[in-house]
Amino acid sequence: MGFGVSVLHAKDFSTYRIGSIAGEDIVAPVALDVIDPAATAALKSAEAAKTPAIFRSYIGATNTLAGQFNLAFASARTNFISALQDTFHQAVLNHAAVTSPDFGYLVTAFNIENKKFPVPDFLAMDWAYGKTGDVEKNKFLNALLQQMQSPIRPDDVDDGFETGKMLRLVPVKNPDEKMSLAEAETRGQIISGSNLLTVAQARMQFRREFNTYEEQPLARALSEWLQPNCRPDGALTQSARDQAVRQLVVAEHYTAGQIIAAQGSVIDAKTKAALDQLNEKPAAQAIAAEPAHDLNVASTPLATSPQPTETFPTSIPTIATTGHSKKFSTPRLWFFVALTIFIAATLLSIWQLILRHRRVAKILPAQKPFELQSELTSPLVRVVKEALVQELAVQRRELLYAQQLATAEVVGLVRKMDGLQLAMQERWQTYESQIQKLETELADRTEENRELLQLKIEMIRRQLETERAGKRITFN
Repeated sequence: MGFGVSVLHAKDFSTYRIGSIAGEDIVAPVALDVIDPAATAALKSAEAAKTPAIFRSYIGATNTLAGQFNLAFASARTNFISALQDTFHQAVLNHAAVTSPDFGYLVTAFNIENKKFPVPDFLAMDWAYGKTGDVEKNKFLNALLQQMQSPIRPDDVDDGFETGKMLRLVPVKNPDEKMSLAEAETRGQIISGSNLLTVAQARMQFRREFNTYEEQPLARALSEWLQPNCRPDGALTQSARDQAVRQLVVAEHYTAGQIIAAQGSVIDAKTKAALDQLNEKPAAQAIAAEPAHDLNVASTPLATSPQPTETFPTSIPTIATTGHSKKFSTPRLWFFVALTIFIAATLLSIWQLILRHRRVAKILPAQKPFELQSELTSPLVRVVKEALVQELAVQRRELLYAQQLATAEVVGLVRKMDGLQLAMQERWQTYESQIQKLETELADRTEENRELLQLKIEMIRRQLETERAGKRITFN
């Protein structure tokens, strides 16, 4: 007996390119799940930005800065005393010499030649009186070290590098120290990106600590000593972000008979991926053929589903689908699906074991029921136990990460509040000094007005006496 089958020959979609125009309606002959390259790239880019950028924090930068400051301070004091000796022929001066114009000329000339470490007037007077100036030295040094406690990055970073809202600071002894991504994640500390200062911002904050006219020249000079104490690690950051988004895809689901590309539409990357998948499945296109004229034609499945195994998958891709499909945004749903399949397979094995024991029980009726029960329940208990342990481990990692983020936000908020409090105190001090100046000027002006009024009264009295004397002479 002969069988007749009418089969529609598969069309060749390889001629289509991105940007081509569809000459006819292209319909999905079977259900398809096609990865959208553009949407996948956009999703990965957005999710990658949420992964903290990795910065190398050089812990020895503070000690280096302190050593440079001590040497510069000692050198400036030695040079200033030498200038005193040349001008006044003595290293220690009395009050008359310190308050003389020549001393002021000496300080001005010295600061012109020593622009990297200009000496304020109060420090120059201490040195002239024979003092060490340790109080002023500690004031400026502590301000420098305090500013270096904040993470400071270069003003400019590589193109395409995004710091993000959170970052990971990894302490290193050497900026060029070799380090793997696992080591960086273990040693690093998560902080808020708002706590990361540029060099320009750090220098501006340092100069604000010294608001008097005498301190400003030295504060400006010392602010130039502030340098980056942490630098971005682009390679490790990219590896961390690639690892975080490696399993993310966005898939478009097409049902059988759905139009993939309408006639006259432009072929984009998503449509081209669907057409390429159709070219790889010629048998799928054969299903779209006309109905067979003869019966008894067996149809074979296009793909065979893999059998479930008894091991949990270590990593499951996160698939975000668009169009007519549902969105799976977390691997946890896949975990429970795999768990359900695994439990079903286990229950099937237990059922087979029960049937086997029933057959054995007919032969060996003396077997104890307790031994059978323990043999059946132990695999199920082990499966449930392993599943619960894995889920608890996942939840613990999420809680630890959330705790790190919350701690970083609280630290950033405290620092911001401290900065606002310092700014308000500075404003209050400025307002108080301005009020004192205005009160002094008002008192001076009141005294001047008082003298002018007294003088005017005296003039009027004299004029009155003169007029009275004139009238007496005319009357006589």
